[in-house]
Amino acid sequence: MAVGDVSIRGVSFKYPDGQPALTEVSLEITGGESVGVLGCNGAGKSTLLQHFNGLLRGTGEVFIGELLLGEKTLNDIRARVGLVFQDPDDQLFMPTVFDDVAYGPRCRGLPETEVRRRVERSLGVVGLAAEASRPPHHLSLGQKKRAALATVLSLDCQVLVLDEPTSGLDPRGRRELLAYLRKVPCTRIVATHDLEFALELCTRAVVLDGGRVAAEGPIRELLADDTLMERTGLEVPHSLRFHAMGHPHHH
Repeated sequence: MAVGDVSIRGVSFKYPDGQPALTEVSLEITGGESVGVLGCNGAGKSTLLQHFNGLLRGTGEVFIGELLLGEKTLNDIRARVGLVFQDPDDQLFMPTVFDDVAYGPRCRGLPETEVRRRVERSLGVVGLAAEASRPPHHLSLGQKKRAALATVLSLDCQVLVLDEPTSGLDPRGRRELLAYLRKVPCTRIVATHDLEFALELCTRAVVLDGGRVAAEGPIRELLADDTLMERTGLEVPHSLRFHAMGHPHHH
């Protein structure tokens, strides 16, 4: 398998109370691809995302590139997979934005010149270079979201996994985030119920419903499918409703 490839094979996960959260989920993602993980609340999106870097481990197999997730490969896999949580306060805990973004590279023992280079580059990418010395709790929610993204970008991951990246963002923050994510060359896996955002960023999607894969394929086809949307508690995005009136959309 190539760099940035992700393969999820028959992954199932039960909560401690025995309630199944994921059932036999399989997914093949090619390096550099942008894939949306869609579904209503409780569909299993966050649970699935936390399997990509071994935060949660059920049954089945998770491959990142050629590495099978397990005890021996866990650290290597976490170096390849950057997970950005829905709530940036779960990710930002240092006295300054700079220190938060430097935390990962420093933990890996990189020399301070390389740490500084990565922090400056990552903050530049998310448009927060000017905020480096500020305490994270002084940032707006949109800025915090971008700072949390920078903490992962500084690790030079091959796979970027984002949980509800647009929740709480204003339209401008959302546009800026979209622009940043489009530029990042790594594999992007985005769980969201912001379907317009998914449409703008992703070429392919997987729809989860009750912890199972309900559908998978080109994102426009899935999201334009009324029956599928209704069945899985989602809605056809407005932008596709208008397209549906006119001509089918071809790439």
